[in-house]
Amino acid sequence: MKNKKIKCGEFLFKQGDISTEMFYIEKGKVAVLCKDSQDRNVPVTTVESGNFIGEFAFFDQLERTASVMALEDVELKVINQEHIDQFGANARFVIKKLINKMKNMNEQIAQENSKKNSETNLKKVA
Repeated sequence: MKNKKIKCGEFLFKQGDISTEMFYIEKGKVAVLCKDSQDRNVPVTTVESGNFIGEFAFFDQLERTASVMALEDVELKVINQEHIDQFGANARFVIKKLINKMKNMNEQIAQENSKKNSETNLKKVA
């Protein structure tokens, strides 16, 4: 794997970019940003060292669904298709299954949070 460094305020990638790599954050913190209806970048979450970023689009071979910007100087490991291929033919299949499982879990959590927020708002109105 190759190393990459980005400075505070720089973008690692932007929403809509074609995905050819994913990244492991060795040091630093990034913000995940999504465009709102007025085409402004809105912070969604932060991701710190010890985590992967950009894996969903990479394994699905889709456009990036969000932008990622460094909140401080960041050191990354870059993982591309060649690196995945070195693990063997079944690696992509296994990893894609794991990613799909994580996506489903994320969707379930989002639905549960939405339901809880709706119930809380109803109680406030009542």
